[in-house]
Amino acid sequence: MNGREHDERDARGDGSAGAGAGDGEPGELVAPPTLDTDTVDRIRCVAQQLQEVHPAAQEEWEVGFLRSRDLERDLASWERLTDTYVWIVETFHVPRRKRQEVWSILLLASMEGGELALAEFPLVLLTEEERDAVVHHFRRYGGRARR
Repeated sequence: MNGREHDERDARGDGSAGAGAGDGEPGELVAPPTLDTDTVDRIRCVAQQLQEVHPAAQEEWEVGFLRSRDLERDLASWERLTDTYVWIVETFHVPRRKRQEVWSILLLASMEGGELALAEFPLVLLTEEERDAVVHHFRRYGGRARR
């Protein structure tokens, strides 16, 4: 390493030698990761089905999945949650005003350690029985909706 590279690293304090460091040869431009068409379509489907309870632009969804350490596993989890949400809304004719709360409960139920969060989650529109039914359905089918 020459003196100039050493000075650049020290100035930033991060140990890197400039843009693209660690991604290839020094100064080499590296193409950003991309998603294949099938994956983009799967993400679009999730985004569209969750638009009213988890609004985000398609690009935001894609960037989020590009950052994933295990894209396939994470996307499959979102698909299962989405399927469960849609199944509950359609099967039980959940009114629009209650859907955000149903979604929040599903998210909590899907997380590790979600038990405590579920117990402390302030119900606004749903009854305890409705909350318990959402959680029961999620757990019974492992997040996989029955269609």
